[in-house]
Amino acid sequence: MSDEASGAEVYLYVISCRLELAKIGVAGDAEKRLRELQVGSPVELKLTLTRSYPERRDAEAVADELYRYFASRRVRGSWYRLSAGEVRERLGQRASLEAPARAPAPPPRPPQASPGLLAGAANRCGRGPRSNSPTSAVADRSDPEGRSGRRGFSARE
Repeated sequence: MSDEASGAEVYLYVISCRLELAKIGVAGDAEKRLRELQVGSPVELKLTLTRSYPERRDAEAVADELYRYFASRRVRGSWYRLSAGEVRERLGQRASLEAPARAPAPPPRPPQASPGLLAGAANRCGRGPRSNSPTSAVADRSDPEGRSGRRGFSARE
């Protein structure tokens, strides 16, 4: 289970570089996201702003509002020609502050099936524990010369 699924904080982040570009995004671990992005970047990236939210949908709602507001300054993907200060200023505006309240409710979770029910279904679909029945996987069969059941291959190869 990920941190985001367990109710841990999620972060809206801004990662900037000397090229006057900033990436706006959402991650459960903003420092880890910075490291992931740095691997493929020829310039040094810096985590210049983080804001925590109790639920991922709240952080995504604020990020979506920022994406709309800064749309004319979008360079590519979620990279924009702006500063962390401009994002910080926008986060103080009413539209950004109210974005979590406008976020759609999460979809209802499907009911959890009991483990016994799932095991029975897997066995009926042929994905349960192996058996010695004639329908067992071909790889379970071998001949006296040590070949596996797969055609064209032997244990000696």
